This record gives sequence, structure tokens and C-alpha cells, in this order.
Amino acid sequence: MLKDISSLLGNKLELIQASGGNTSYKENGIMWIKASGKSLASSKMDDIFIPLAIDPIINSIISKTEIETKFKPLIKTDLKASIETGLHAVIPYSFVLHTHPLDVIALSVVEGSKALFSRLLDGIDWTWIDYVKPGEALSKVIYKSINDNLTKVFILKNHGLIVAGDDIDQALDLQNNVLSRLKTKERNVTSPNVKNLEQIIMTLNKNDINAYLPDALKIHSLATDSWSMKLAKMNPLYPDHLVFCGLKPLIHSQESIKRIRKGDIINFTYSIIKEVGVILFSNCTQSTHSMLEAQSIINLRIPPLSCVNTLSNEDCNALCNWDAELYRIKISKSNQ
Repeated sequence: MLKDISSLLGNKLELIQASGGNTSYKENGIMWIKASGKSLASSKMDDIFIPLAIDPIINSIISKTEIETKFKPLIKTDLKASIETGLHAVIPYSFVLHTHPLDVIALSVVEGSKALFSRLLDGIDWTWIDYVKPGEALSKVIYKSINDNLTKVFILKNHGLIVAGDDIDQALDLQNNVLSRLKTKERNVTSPNVKNLEQIIMTLNKNDINAYLPDALKIHSLATDSWSMKLAKMNPLYPDHLVFCGLKPLIHSQESIKRIRKGDIINFTYSIIKEVGVILFSNCTQSTHSMLEAQSIINLRIPPLSCVNTLSNEDCNALCNWDAELYRIKISKSNQ
């Protein structure tokens, strides 16, 4: 059952991108949860879940034990527990579904969005969680919120959604109800000049750059839509974008991009060409491509000139060299 549900969620870009999100099932004091870096989309083809004893996890949240590094699976495996193991453990329902819906992210990053969620989710018992670093910090905040008011729905600002329940069908119905209320329209976007981009790529490849076009045309809106590009220049809006795409994109004009050399792109996997489109470099992974497509969708759903809450510099620094995230990237790459 957990594999089927995880595959269903993991194969929807609107809900899950790259190796993000996680699901779990509890029974008789044991919790099965997706391993760090594994993809929900592969749940039917790969062993992505590991069993953990629940009580030690909850006890560690109450104490100061490092959650994601101290808990060992109850089976012999090289896999590590998900970064979000703690929040799954403290939510007292059999099933916990943690996703990164693009509509939820797009709405939650706009200033004053908590009031908007209150109107849109009227009649549903839910909890708002301000952004904190994923992992231990988030687990502790959710543990406290549950003690104050137990709900089955959690909106995570600049992060995503959690839905829980003892009956999986009811949990999925609740998730669908929430998402249907939060559905957001995208702005129309100008189609890229593909021939122009192909000519740029030909020039770059003569300089041994090995550039290519993304499969998803919508990614080009990061360059062709003025508001999307302004957002792309800001700090990331949510953790997984920072993890898989980096802190800032490489931005060039149509003329300056033609002058770059291989050494200029060593720390970048893609480039935004102002008003033209986006090109990818040979070190761009499928995870990065997925996150760029997600970013383009999110940016097109944020109203122009909105006051937007990005991750702070401090938030970004906390994620950039975090061992848990570096491990997740490593595992994600090995699965591609």
C-alpha cells in the first residue's frame, strides 16, 4: 500500500520534484519511511523504505539528540533515514504524506499568505508552520504544534504540505480537497526562439562547453517572463531549489553568453539568457532539470510585483553545506 501511494505521488511533478518529499507508515511501534535521497517515483522498482523504532525518535526530539544522524534502521542496509524522519514520527497517525505541491509553495511565499490560506481552507482543520530548517528544527516545531492543536493538515511556509491519517484513502481525499482549494493559475508566457537558442548552443559547443536545451519548454520562462526572471535573481524560495539548483543562477545577455569559456561555468549547471531562454550544461542532472521546471511553474503562479518571502541568507547558509543534504544529492545522482 505504501509503495503504491508513494509511486502515485512521486510521479506527479505538481507534488514531488526530484528526490523531494517523503511518505511513511506506522504499525506496532515501527515506522517505515522513505530513505534519504531516494525517489518516491521509484518506490515500485526499488527498495526505498527502511524501518525504524518510533519511540527513540520521539524521545530524541524532546531531548537534544541529532535526529537524522543517530537513528539506525532495524534491518541491515546502507540507506539512511530521511532528513524528515522526526516529523513523521511525531505526527500520531498511521500514514503521513509530505509533499512539495507547487501551488502551496507559490501561495505560501507571498507576504500575508496565511490569511489567504485561512479563507481558502475554511472548514478544514489545519496548522500553519513558519519556515524553519528541515530536519530536527522542523520536527521540534511540529511536535510543539501538535501538543497545542492536533490536526491532519500542515501548511509549511516556503516548503510544502503534510497530510496525515489512519486511513490512507481518507488521507488522500483530504489531500486532494486541500490541493483543489489551493489551485492557482499561471500567467501566459512568451514562447522561446528555439532556433536562436540552438545557434547560441552551437557557438558554445565549439568552445567545448557542451550545452543543450531543456526538455521542458516552460523552463525558458525564467528568461522570457520578466517577473519570473526577477524572482530567479532572488534567494531561492524553498529548500530543494537551493539544494539541486544552487544559490544563484548564471545570468547572461545574448551577446555575453557567447564569450564564456569552460572555466566560467565550473560552478554552474545552467544559465539564464535574458529575454531569450535557458540552456543547460553537461553537469546538469535530471534532478536539476526537474527543479528548474518546478521553479518556472511556481514563478508563473506568483502575482507580479508581489512582496515575496525568500529564504534568508542565514537559511541558505544553513543548507548549502549541510552533510544531510550533500548525502541526499549524492544518492539522488547515483539513482540517475
